[in-house]
Amino acid sequence: AGESVTCYCVPVETRRSLLVRRLRWTSLLFHVPFVAAFGLVGFGLLIGAVYAHHKTVRLEALQAAAPERPWLWREDWKLGVVGSTGRDRLLAAGYGGFLWNVLAWPIALLLWSDEAETDWLGIAVVSPFPIVGVGLVACLGRLLVQRRRYGESKLRLATVPGVIGGRLTGAILAPTAVTEASGVRVALLCRRTTGDGDGEKTRVVWQEERKIERMLDSGEPGRVGVPVAFTIPSDCLSTADNEVEWKLTAHAKLPGVDYEAQFVVPVFRTADSKNDVTADSGTDSEPENEFEQTVPLNRLLAEQGIAAAELGP
Repeated sequence: AGESVTCYCVPVETRRSLLVRRLRWTSLLFHVPFVAAFGLVGFGLLIGAVYAHHKTVRLEALQAAAPERPWLWREDWKLGVVGSTGRDRLLAAGYGGFLWNVLAWPIALLLWSDEAETDWLGIAVVSPFPIVGVGLVACLGRLLVQRRRYGESKLRLATVPGVIGGRLTGAILAPTAVTEASGVRVALLCRRTTGDGDGEKTRVVWQEERKIERMLDSGEPGRVGVPVAFTIPSDCLSTADNEVEWKLTAHAKLPGVDYEAQFVVPVFRTADSKNDVTADSGTDSEPENEFEQTVPLNRLLAEQGIAAAELGP
């Protein structure tokens, strides 16, 4: 730019000449996070490969022991005690949030710096990425607060597995804090995932929800039992299909952070399955009804922001 610049050179090895001898912090800020992020991904893949190998060995042993009963191929299903997915969600949020932020922020800071001389369009394109990173950190913080307050819930299954054309019953061991809520919403849903890559789609093919207002004595300090009982129609899909996953969710509105728990449960077609069970097969004599709260349709609609009114003649 018409200015004098000092060049530092080695007379014999001119390729080692330098125009700028000081440390360029912007360049360091840009490259180091990439090295750390991709290095972490590499180590993660190695650890994942070792874990997958041991998991495959255990699965083959369980399959050999009970080839006709796939619900015994998972240790937690076999024992009838299923842990919530909270820990997995926390790890996924932490890992994903770290990678996103460690890549998004250095690029944004570099483009925002005076050295980059980026125009307004480039800044507008890059700015949303660190904002998303802040959102991911906030999500991680919420999960940490939730786990610290409520701990990890467990589901004790009374029926292993849940039976298509039958029932799924058990109790969720939840913190006593849920007794302060107006009730615990428990939902059982079946999800099917089709396609792969960009064409992958997941949709809920069946769902039923109950609101539990009375709890059981769990026999454990600081824990109560949330009774679970669902009638599963005969035309539902089985977990035996690799595309199908059954989840049991629990939610209670509480001051601060709500209580939430999710469980992956086994639902299969067995010798006990009946062919005439429909979604309306439940009766008032079902055991779960003494713990449930009957919620009028109008209130359910109002909770979703839907106003219902009867039409005149």
